[in-house]
Order: sequence, then C-alpha cells, then structure tokens
Amino acid sequence: MKCSQCKCDKLSNEFLSTTVTGRCDHISSYCLSCLVKNLDLTDTTNKIVRKCPECPEKLSTEELRLLSLTWDKALLNVDVNNIGKSKMTQNTNAVYGNKYSYIKRKKLNVDEDKQKLIYDGVELQDYKIEPGSHIQLIIVRYSITRAESINGFTFDLNWGYPASGRDYLDGSCLLYKGDVFFRKYDYATQFYPSFPYMKHSGNLMDNKNKRGHQHIEAKLDQLPPDVTQLYFVLSTFKSPTIGHFRNPSFKMINVTQPDKPLCTVLYIKSWARYVADYSVG
Repeated sequence: MKCSQCKCDKLSNEFLSTTVTGRCDHISSYCLSCLVKNLDLTDTTNKIVRKCPECPEKLSTEELRLLSLTWDKALLNVDVNNIGKSKMTQNTNAVYGNKYSYIKRKKLNVDEDKQKLIYDGVELQDYKIEPGSHIQLIIVRYSITRAESINGFTFDLNWGYPASGRDYLDGSCLLYKGDVFFRKYDYATQFYPSFPYMKHSGNLMDNKNKRGHQHIEAKLDQLPPDVTQLYFVLSTFKSPTIGHFRNPSFKMINVTQPDKPLCTVLYIKSWARYVADYSVG
C-alpha cells in the first residue's frame, strides 16, 4: 500500500486496521508514522483538538490513547529493497551469539532452515542486538533450487472480495542479482520485452462471484545465471490488511506437473508475511 501523505510504499501492518475514529466512514490512507506525526501524539496536555487528517471528525481522549497504544506496539518495517542482504559484524563478543539458534527454535513448529530472522530491515546472520530491539521472523513456505530440476513454475493467487467491496490482493515478484535488486513484476509492470522469462497476468476479476485472481509465470531454466533470487510478496491495494480479503490462497505450481502443486497455502492470516524464495543452489 502507498501512504497518501509520505507517498511511500508500506506494509499492511504499517496502517491502521480500523478507522481513525468510530465516526469516520473511510479507511485511513495515512501510514501509522504519518498519522502519529499529523496528530502530534507527543503533546499530552490535551489542549489541542485533534481531527482525522482526512475528514472533519474529532478524536476523543480514549481514541487518542488507543492510537498511541497501537503505535507503541507497531512492528518494525522490513525494507524489501534490502531483504536479500545480510549484515555481518566483526564484534565476536556481541550479545547475540548462541541466542540466535535459541530464538529460532523456541516454541516454533517450523523447520529451522525455513526461518529467516529480520533485524534492521535485513536478514540476521551475526549482528549485535541492542536492548529493546524488534526482531521479525519470516517463514519461508517453500524454497526451490536449480538442483531440483524445475524448469518453470506458476505463482497462482486467488482471493475473495472484502466486505467493503471490490479490492485487489496483489502478488509481486522481486528479482535479485546477489544482493542487488534487479526488477519487479506486479499488476503495473507485467512484462519486459527485453526479459521474456517472466510474466504477470495482471488483475483477473470476477465481479459476479466476487473473486480475484493473478498468476506469475517464471521460466527458471531460462533465467540468466546472475539472477539468483526471486521473492514473491503479497500486498493490498485499498484494504488495511490481507485479512480483510475472503479466503485468500496461493499455490506454487510446477509447469511440468500442474496437478502436483509445489506448495499450497489455503489460509493467509492478516499478520503473516509469506515469502516464496527461489535460490540458486
């Protein structure tokens, strides 16, 4: 989603999941950061009358308190432009050390090799964690290597319209050359004639049944050798979170065996971030 104030693309958890006030009849298009700055929540004197920045509705003291609490608990943003990078440190006495493995394994029913810890916008390898830091765990739902001899696959995304009406759940593919971002495929950039190895379908909308569909086709065996990683990311157009869509799901389909999906996710929780990662082995 793009914040209407700072004009930056943000993750869904950087927006309010509800209206700014109980009387607003619209979903806020301001990210939490811009909303907090606009309302100046640092002023606790209650002498300032604060209004929703997008309509004339005034915020009550209780609504301001709840908004401040939401901001305090907001998750750290992951910088998708650096998601393929890893930070290293020369400090061998960092407080990190063995706590890395402990954090990854504790109370998680997910294979350790399918987990990615994100700190300061990048994947965590050996990095000093300061007190009070926020760490994000990304679960890689499926990882494909060229050793598995998959010539190509399709990322197949489906969703039902949210209660608020027609909206788009966008599946995007980010291509990397090592640590360097190369290009993306989404509803707006569907095909590059000079790079015919991938294609995005755009939005395929069924208004009668209130269903949306997208697919991204990738010819893995034809990709240039310097393209090392593909990340498939979900985002919304208007809805605050992915959880507002009815029954969202996706499949990773091997083009040579379409009846045997590589992976299937039939339920996508609003707080989760699913990453399908193709890496060169």
